[in-house]
Amino acid sequence: MKKNYRYSNFVMLQASLIICGFFLELIDMFKEYNMLYTSEYGSLLKKRIEAGINLVAVDIRSAQRNATRTVVEIVDDARGKLVSFFTSLTNAYRNDKTMLATLKRTLGYDAFMKKTREYNQEAAIQFVNAFTTNILQYRDDIIAKGIPAIRMDEISGFGKELLDANVAQESEKEKSIQLTAAQQTEFNAIYTEVIAICKEGQNIFKNDAAMRSRFVFDTIVAGFGGTRSSDDPEGDDEPEQPAK
Repeated sequence: MKKNYRYSNFVMLQASLIICGFFLELIDMFKEYNMLYTSEYGSLLKKRIEAGINLVAVDIRSAQRNATRTVVEIVDDARGKLVSFFTSLTNAYRNDKTMLATLKRTLGYDAFMKKTREYNQEAAIQFVNAFTTNILQYRDDIIAKGIPAIRMDEISGFGKELLDANVAQESEKEKSIQLTAAQQTEFNAIYTEVIAICKEGQNIFKNDAAMRSRFVFDTIVAGFGGTRSSDDPEGDDEPEQPAK
């Protein structure tokens, strides 16, 4: 059984899980275009994807892997805390716009926030590194503004976790088990359904580039550092709709 996608199994499933998450967040909008796109449908698809990830991960999971969260999970946590911290900074320095602008620039918000929100793995790592490297000089002043030190420490702690998980991911993501015909059929079906969601999402958000990018499969793959498999089928590119 030949696969109908041009990525390793693990990369395809990771990207599918991210897109399925976006789909579930925006399910009400999708239902306006297709009544079969329900929460139940999305939840079932998510479970199928997770089952696939568990299957392929059996062969690549090492002791290090078991002790390390995935890059996608860490990026999501880091992104949430960085956004939350910025909200607190904006409030704390509402009467000092000059210092707020300095903090935005020095801590990496200006350079990396937009790309991190788009699930760009490299940008997220650079963002955390910029924050960790430069926060010390502002730490006491920020604490004096009422923001607890632990919030800064939590963000800084993502640095080593991201680097370790990224190394683990890079060394493992190209490995895969030999699938049975039935398993490959299921993976092909998952990819086909996710691509259908992508096409619908690109149509719904054709006038919103940021939202549309959430439903471009290659963009999601590139965001977390996925690569094309060496045995990719040729001429089987994602049927992406052109931007309008």
